[in-house]
Amino acid sequence: MNSSLTIRLATLLAALALPLASPVQAAPSSKAEVKIRATVLSYFRVGAVSQPADLHLTDNDVARGYVDLPEASSFQVASNTRTHMTVAVAFDPAIVTKVGARLLDSEVVASVPGGAAAVTNDHVGKRHVTVTYRVYLNKDVRPGQYAWPIGLRISA
Repeated sequence: MNSSLTIRLATLLAALALPLASPVQAAPSSKAEVKIRATVLSYFRVGAVSQPADLHLTDNDVARGYVDLPEASSFQVASNTRTHMTVAVAFDPAIVTKVGARLLDSEVVASVPGGAAAVTNDHVGKRHVTVTYRVYLNKDVRPGQYAWPIGLRISA
């Protein structure tokens, strides 16, 4: 073996062994307490999925004075809390006198445009919500096709 290589190898081995040769001292026993505090902000988001473009009224609807519209609208709710949401119902009083909107096992009845009620949202995460309506018709309305006369405003 080359003497230069032998010296370098011996130096390397000595350097590696040096930390092992020094005495090891145990660290003194101690306790530490770390407190961590985090705040998760709540959120509530609503996005429209579908809503009719128009309302078609038949002779029977007008004679009865109301029309039932099962699952006429739908929207998506995303929330990280179980909370009440406020559902406000707006409508065109030239066509409609009262609206019953059924969603999430609750019914919101509005006799004036902008009538609102609290609805429980007991679901955390994303949720698809459908709305069924009973639309009470103005006594002067005639059979035919009308622009969709109902609007919902949903807030937390």
